[in-house]
Amino acid sequence: QRYNVVLKDDKRYPSIRIATRTDYPKIEIVRKTPKDGAVYFGPFSSAHAVRQTVKLINKTFPLRKCSDRTMAYRDRPCIHYQMKQCLAPCCLNIDPVVYQGIVKEVVLFLKGRTPELIKRLRRNMLKAAANQEFEVAAALRDRMFALEKTLERQVTVTTDFMDRDVVGVSGNSD
Repeated sequence: QRYNVVLKDDKRYPSIRIATRTDYPKIEIVRKTPKDGAVYFGPFSSAHAVRQTVKLINKTFPLRKCSDRTMAYRDRPCIHYQMKQCLAPCCLNIDPVVYQGIVKEVVLFLKGRTPELIKRLRRNMLKAAANQEFEVAAALRDRMFALEKTLERQVTVTTDFMDRDVVGVSGNSD
């Protein structure tokens, strides 16, 4: 077509991508969802809501924020590591099993299974406190409190990319 008579802007709705095939995946906002083996959440109708969700995840879960290229050449931890918002797998020897455990928590959060995640965090926190690992227990407690706050304003996410009609009904006893 020579002219944009359909009036499309060629944009797609944003989704959240987690590349689970790597040892140290990161959270990304993407508009295209190819079949590349990654886990996608969305599409979201509001790009602002996606950015807010990713911002909350980055504050709550210590996943890496740097790109693959930056991670390959980094020789010392970034400021996110100093703020305890990243485990710095780019420089430090982080066990991939521990990192994948955090990724599974993020997936549970994005699937809307936050109450189950909070119970798991509470069990791990109590176990760490019983083993006198108080710094680990405090970090788990902070993560648990942050997730409890988000239960009040939960974001709805679907993973199957199917069209849906959603109807809300409200009643009044008057």
